[in-house]
Order: sequence, then C-alpha cells, then structure tokens
Amino acid sequence: MTIALQETPDHRLRMSFPYNVDDLAFVKSTFDGRQYDKNTRSWLVPVTDKNIEKIRSNMNRFREVRDILQRVQQRRAAAVEASQAFTASESFQLREGLSGTLRPYQMAGVEFITGHAKNRAYIGDEMGLGKTITALAAIHQEQAYPALIVCPAVVVGNWKREANTWLPDKKVQIIKSGKDTIDPQADIVVASYSLAGKAAAGKRFAQVVCDEAHYMKNHKAKRTAEITEIAKAAPRRLLLSGTPVTNKPKDLFAQLEVLDVTGQGKPLGNFFAFATRYCGGKQGKYGFTADGATNIEELNQRLRDGVYLRRDKAQVLTELPDKQRQFLTFAAPAETRARIKEIQEEYQIARTAGVPGAALKAMTDELVAVGLGKIDLAGQFLEDFAESGEKLIVFANLREVQQGLLQKARDLGVPTVHIFGDDSAEKRDQAVQAFQNDPKIQFAICSLKAAGVGITLTAARDVLMVEQDWTPANLDQAEDRAHRMGQKNAVNVVYLVLENTIDDTLRTVIDNKRKVAADLSQPVMKDVLAAWDIAKKVEKKKGKGLEL
Repeated sequence: MTIALQETPDHRLRMSFPYNVDDLAFVKSTFDGRQYDKNTRSWLVPVTDKNIEKIRSNMNRFREVRDILQRVQQRRAAAVEASQAFTASESFQLREGLSGTLRPYQMAGVEFITGHAKNRAYIGDEMGLGKTITALAAIHQEQAYPALIVCPAVVVGNWKREANTWLPDKKVQIIKSGKDTIDPQADIVVASYSLAGKAAAGKRFAQVVCDEAHYMKNHKAKRTAEITEIAKAAPRRLLLSGTPVTNKPKDLFAQLEVLDVTGQGKPLGNFFAFATRYCGGKQGKYGFTADGATNIEELNQRLRDGVYLRRDKAQVLTELPDKQRQFLTFAAPAETRARIKEIQEEYQIARTAGVPGAALKAMTDELVAVGLGKIDLAGQFLEDFAESGEKLIVFANLREVQQGLLQKARDLGVPTVHIFGDDSAEKRDQAVQAFQNDPKIQFAICSLKAAGVGITLTAARDVLMVEQDWTPANLDQAEDRAHRMGQKNAVNVVYLVLENTIDDTLRTVIDNKRKVAADLSQPVMKDVLAAWDIAKKVEKKKGKGLEL
C-alpha cells in the first residue's frame, strides 16, 4: 500500500507515492486521462466510473482508500444530481425583486449557477426552456452589476425586452454600432458578438454572460479570443447554449476556456490533451486532426461533475406538446438533374487535372443546384398551406432561395414577414413581433442562421425546412423557434428532400451527428447516483448532515 489518494479542489484524484518503477508503470498503464503535476510530483486522475472501478480492483496498492472513495463517490453523485436537477433544494432562497415567477427548474438553475458551479457555469438546457430568464435571475441573485450580455445580433432586442420585464428597475444599454461606448451608469449592457470585443475591451464587469456560446467554437478565431479575454476578467461567467456541440466535441474546447476548466494544469487539459482524449485527436498526414468523438460518456460525466447543467424539455415541460419531423421526398426537376450532371462532369475533369478543392467546389455547387431546384416545390407547398389559414415558418440557407420563397409568398398575396441576414436587429425584432401578434401575418420566411437562434415564433406550429445544413444544431435551433415555452400545439417540421442528390447524403450525416450530440448530453443513469442515495439514507439514520 504505497499510493496515497487525495481529492483536489477541482475534483480530481491526486495519487502520490515515493518513486518506484512498479507504481509508476501501474498508474501510467491503468488510469485514463491522467496528468503529471510536476509541482507536487504526483499524478492527477479524473474521477470517472472506469477509474474508480480500477482503484477498487487494486485496493492493495492504496492507503486509506475506502474512506476516500466513499467521500469522492458521494460528492460526485451529488454534483451529478445537481447537474440535472428539476427543483431547487429546500434551503435555497431566491432573492426578492424579480418581476415574475420562475419555474421550479429555472430556480434550480439559479441555485446551480450561484451555488454548485460557483458562478462559472454552462447552462446547456434544451432550446425553449428559458435560459435567458435563468441567467437574469442569476445576475439578480448575486447582484452582479454591471453585467455584460454577449449574444447573436438577432437576439439583442430580445435580451433588452426580457431584462426590462424581469428587472424593470435596472438600466439596460444596447450597443448598436462600433462607435458606441459603454454607459458607466448601465446595469446591464447587451452587445452582439461582432461589437462586444471593441465596446467592452478593457472594461470590467461583475458578470459576463455568453448566449449561444457555441458561436465561440473556434478557439483560434479573433472574436473568440476577444470575448474570452473580457469574460476572464469577470469573477462570474455564464455560458448558455441549447446546442453546445454544433458539429463535433472539439467545438466545446474554446467555450470551456472561458470557465477556466481547460489549459495547462486544468482538469480538462490543454487543447492537445482534450482533443486526444475526446476528439479522436491524432497526428495525420497533414498535421494534427481532432474531428472525431471519443470517450463521450466520460466527458459528459466530467462536465456534469463541475460546470454543466442540462435538462430536456421532455423532462421538465411535461405539458409541452410533441415535435415531429416529416421528410417529403421528390424527384429532382429536370433542370436540376441536368445541372448536377454538369457539376459531376466538371468535377471529374478538375480531379483528373489535380485541381485543389475540386471536391469541395463540386459539393457546394450541388447544394446550390438542389436549393434552387426546390423553390418551385416549396412554392407549391406554400400555396397548398395558405388555404389552411394557419401560420408557417419557412427556413432556407441560400440567399437566392430565401428571396425566391419570399417572392412566391408575395405572388400568392399572403401577408408575410422575413428575417434575413442583412436585416437590422430592429427590423428582425419588428418581424418577430408582427408574426407573433398580428393574426393577418401568415408566413415568416427566414434565414436558417439569422433567425435560427434566440427568437420565439410560437404563433406557428408548422415549420418548413426547404434546405438542410451540414450542422444538425443549426436545424435543431431553427425547429425550436416554434417548439418552446408558450407553444400550445404539437409542432410539425417538414423537410423537403430531393432524391438521388446530395440531400440524401446530408440526411444521413445529420442523423449521425445528432446521435453524437445527444450522447454527450444524456442524463446520467440512475446507477451512477446509487452511492449518493445510499449515503443519504445512512447519514439520515445517524442523524447527521452529509458534508460535501
């Protein structure tokens, strides 16, 4: 029994022992995710089911291991339970002064942010559960003013509206242009990702909230670096996103840097360590690649053990109607088939000639051809749907397709609003309000990316996806503009798919990526919480409180 165990403040296990070849070889060959701490000359090991089981299988190598394991498992189980809590604890008291009543799971979210996560949290609740309100309540709970809200441009107006509703006594400022400066009297400053870096540079905030935090998925991007620097200067940092992983687990790294759980000596390691463990990182022919998904269950548990809170709509909004997807397949129009044939012939010529990027160009060209080939089909769908008198949200990717669909709606004489990428924030907000409140407005023609996040379009229960996207999170976000709090009807999402085209490939890719993202956010199974339940019963019999 030569190895001593100790739990670290960041909830890893420290393994210390006098140097000997056998113990060193044992630790290095046995424990996943280990890191050597040269300052203490010890090994740091993540607390996962596999690592705990390996310790149990080698009890003779450790000193005083039983008590340590019991405490670690109890604390870990309590943390996991908190990471998917639907109600706050009996001891939690919400500060008075909010102009409204939180739902039980939102109150539990405030407790998680301010208590368990110590104000460095990632709220990954499914889209439509009111993360904006939870964040404002957390700011209020800590009186964390001034607070900076960084968000996509399309939801700037929504943040101001919600802040004015829930915190009416606070002064809210919107940064509207690169020339705006921050008002020192403002309690809450709201800025888009494109404007926040300049406006907030060098300023200090008590709280920084990054909404739709997956916008910071590229850790090399200048915008990400600017926002990260601003956020790290604040003592309280909060990330919000219903789709933390938009494509691959590597999307998470840059976001987690904001919370100080990555980097040298941090529990999830630097990018190389993170990517090697969770992204299938390896040295390839053209350099280091990290486009895979590995050890996802372990990553899920480690995130929930510290910073991550995730609840699904099916778990907490039992009154919310279902959402269903329907795929309508059509033969490609003759002109589309002809164009695809041309593209394939052009690709073969370019490939033979060794033209760089030939495959990407061919794929992009086919996506354009397929999108344009759907305009008339979508127009027929709009014409048939118009007779129902119901509202419909229509999403498309390409600008040409968006404009074509808008023209189809106008030709039908149907009152229509649009939310496109070049619309100002004010115009987008006006379009949302008109669609939600004016019964005459029947169609909303939307850009998949410009209108796919942060806005509420629950006046409609039908969604038409004219084009698909390589990133399933973009599609899920768009679908859930209608499937969120306030929706009283089952939501039907219809996808238009052209057979024997890149549409078929996209559908398969999207299904596979959705599965990876779902696995990362899965609730932890009940048996993981067994130690916590047993411990609570034991301590209750003893008449003691459980210390964590």
